[in-house]
Amino acid sequence: MLHRTRTLVAALTLSSVGLASCGSSTSPSSTSAAPSATSTPSSLPAQRVDAAAAALLPASIRTAGTIRFATITGLPPGESLVGHPPRLVGLDIDLGTALAQVLGTKASFTVVVFSTILPSVSAGSFDAGISSISDTPARQQIVSFVDYLRAGESLFVAAGGPTRLAGLAALCGKSVAVLSGTVEQQELVTQSATCASSGAPPIKILTYPGQPAATRAVLTHSAEVGFIDQPIVDALVASSKGALVVSGQPFNVVPYGIATAKNGPLAPPLLAALKVLIKNGTYAQILNRWGASAEAETAPTINGAAPASGS
Repeated sequence: MLHRTRTLVAALTLSSVGLASCGSSTSPSSTSAAPSATSTPSSLPAQRVDAAAAALLPASIRTAGTIRFATITGLPPGESLVGHPPRLVGLDIDLGTALAQVLGTKASFTVVVFSTILPSVSAGSFDAGISSISDTPARQQIVSFVDYLRAGESLFVAAGGPTRLAGLAALCGKSVAVLSGTVEQQELVTQSATCASSGAPPIKILTYPGQPAATRAVLTHSAEVGFIDQPIVDALVASSKGALVVSGQPFNVVPYGIATAKNGPLAPPLLAALKVLIKNGTYAQILNRWGASAEAETAPTINGAAPASGS
């Protein structure tokens, strides 16, 4: 049993565990990650340049010919590493590549630590961040978001664990694994204080720099519960062959957004390109490919978050 758990942990750490699909494409994307990772060719058709959307692109990016995306790995269906040498795959990788094509540029993807994405985009080290990032009012103080998906949060446990946890209030006294820098982490801090003030045991919050490590903590029973966005939980559970299960119902539905410099010039062309992909059906193809059709954003906008929370 221990050997099986270790094998599964390795699979969850290195890949999107069965969610990746292969094919050929003329997609002009490149990836900088750990250091030999590349992006997996997409089976999606290459996009035609949309002149109206491309005209909105900042001159600096038009000259460079590349939109530099910061991302992370281990967050299927958005972004994961597969294969040897490792290659980036996922909904966000496909979407970023297609958006760049519509704008007449290439897309590069650099793997960083999740908590550094927004500061790096704000500082200009990257043009955009695309990594299952929830658009929240607090984050809008740092960057501007182009919303492209809607997702809730979910709890997950190892098989045999509690399967009916009803939201954050059910976590008092439990150990919870969470990705560092996420809003889920902040929610746990707030909820733990609420637990303590009501006389209940506080939450033991276990933070990890990457989601694979947080998932491994649940699989190895170092943590009783994992907490991250619903699409990520669904993908992890579906690929775990019964080792992980969802606990309770999703909650706190918010938009995912592509992070760009606050009030900068890149958000409008990305939004225009996204609308092109929605109109021509590519957006639906990408979501269907990665099992996220139910999370489609029907009215994409800039900074569309309501006062809610997510990862």
